[in-house]
Amino acid sequence: MILNTDKTVVMNTCLNYRQSYDDDLPVVEGAMVSPSPCTKFLGVSIDNKLSFNAHVDAIVSKCNARLFLMRKLKANGLNNEGLRTFYRSNIRSLICYAIPAWYTFLSDLNKTRLERLQRSATRIIFSDFDYEARLSLLNIPLLNDFILTCHTLTFAKSWKTTDTLFTID
Repeated sequence: MILNTDKTVVMNTCLNYRQSYDDDLPVVEGAMVSPSPCTKFLGVSIDNKLSFNAHVDAIVSKCNARLFLMRKLKANGLNNEGLRTFYRSNIRSLICYAIPAWYTFLSDLNKTRLERLQRSATRIIFSDFDYEARLSLLNIPLLNDFILTCHTLTFAKSWKTTDTLFTID
């Protein structure tokens, strides 16, 4: 396999920010690999502090554009079920992409920013109800509850699929 040095970066995730690795940059096929404070891997932006701020910023930006489209769809007469389907397929799916890998690293502020996207979408569909009632009417859990459910189900499935019993001697 030939490594594309133009797409290859090195990222220092060391928690000791005073330490510098500029002198130890790797050389691949005669080219020095450039350092980067943030990179994208399988659609998830990872920064050197593992805060995922850049990833949340990208999600918020994309979702705000889709929320604008959702408002236009409502103004043009799309019913609540159609709006719910639009939300789940175009906004919620974007928010939840690979979320078990990065959600637990988020600050409370970033978690709130993501929940605010869901709050805005549900307000577009049902503007006359409070947030909890809107979630209930749409059969959508809070984002944090959804993540906990995903982790629990993943863990339960991993135990359910094992056929061997573990014994301690």
